[in-house]
Amino acid sequence: MPPKASGSTNALKRNQACKQCRKRKLVRAAYLRHVAFAHLGRPRSRNVMLSAHCSTCVRTWTSQCAVPPPVGFAHPTEPACSYDPVDGLVLVPDNVDNNVDRIRLLESQITELKHKLDEAQMQAVQQHHRRQNHDHGFSPPAHGNGHGMSSMSPPERPPSSEMYPSPSPPQNNSTIVLPRASLNMASESMDQSMDYMGYDQPQHMGHNFKLDPFMDLLFMGWNPDLPDPAILMRLVDIFFRCDPCGPRILHRPSFMVAIQLPPTHPDFPHPALLHAICASASRWTLQEATVGPDGIRRDRFSEFHAQKTRSYIDQTMASGAQIFPVLQACIILSWYLYAEGRWVEVWIYAGFQTRVSVPLRLNYPGAYSKTGMASPAGYLAPPSTLREQELRRRTWWMSVVFDRIVSSGGWLHSIDERDIGTELPLRHIDFENEVCPLFLAVE
Repeated sequence: MPPKASGSTNALKRNQACKQCRKRKLVRAAYLRHVAFAHLGRPRSRNVMLSAHCSTCVRTWTSQCAVPPPVGFAHPTEPACSYDPVDGLVLVPDNVDNNVDRIRLLESQITELKHKLDEAQMQAVQQHHRRQNHDHGFSPPAHGNGHGMSSMSPPERPPSSEMYPSPSPPQNNSTIVLPRASLNMASESMDQSMDYMGYDQPQHMGHNFKLDPFMDLLFMGWNPDLPDPAILMRLVDIFFRCDPCGPRILHRPSFMVAIQLPPTHPDFPHPALLHAICASASRWTLQEATVGPDGIRRDRFSEFHAQKTRSYIDQTMASGAQIFPVLQACIILSWYLYAEGRWVEVWIYAGFQTRVSVPLRLNYPGAYSKTGMASPAGYLAPPSTLREQELRRRTWWMSVVFDRIVSSGGWLHSIDERDIGTELPLRHIDFENEVCPLFLAVE
């Protein structure tokens, strides 16, 4: 039997090839060029085949160098092979400027700098919220007040998240993709409009919508799904300045007073209204909005608050609690969807508004009727002030106007004109200044 042909005496043992070649499941027939023999004062072993680099790495490096490098980038001068340590040998880099070692050194420095930056940001956040709390008048009440509390003690009244529990969206994975219009809204025009109005684009509005942990201490009971008070006040101001339709159903002076109240106050605006305002105002504060290949504009901030508004609407349809402010939030959301060109949702919410307004007796003179009030917990109480009565009128007529707009294509209306008995609303300037004609002041 002829003797078996012996392989190369320089063949590497198992798992001694470079990492790149092992990933390709190849066996390398050469070994590392730079070993520790020179540092140990011994000559290099003749049994080690000192090829510069393995053929696979050379081919990869050659293919990489065949493509012109980008601006500011240079290809490596030679293939980079990284090896595992071998017993008896200490792998020493070719020189101090080795690319792999330089990358490792930079990574360690980046990790250390990130740690220092996080600590500095944490201190800056604390100082920022202290100043913000002082400037906007959201500081906790003094101990001399009967309702005073320590800044670290829990609130005596239930927080707004308990007064208006934040609904969670359904967890099923089956979603319906609704048609949307192609809106090629350029970010440059949005930036110009913001510059024209003198607003800086908020930096907290795109990525994270959760309240900072320190805000929970400074603003007791603040809804964690809402932006911090400073950003929310800016969005509310933009909403009243820029939105041509939604603000007409709200009384701006009283709303601005109510939003300055503590979140636990019963007159604080309903979260559904605030979410709808955030979604609507985001059209003038473009943040992380992109237009995909299909021409659809996607804005994470507005989508988040629109979904929150939908959740409150669904919750109110099941419970009937706080139905009037949620109806107003639905109208604001409908105008936002109309501007975004989401026609199916627009049609659905237009019908929802008129159907809900009828059992609320908004289509009667004075936006109230005593007939049919035997059913419990289904209708609104009589308006307590002329302002509240006018709010109901404006909400009803906005629902009617919106229903007629979406039915302009030939589809049926949700309500007939013969069923409308509500007086026409006041002029917007008279409503905000509370200039009431004499015949409305007489009951």
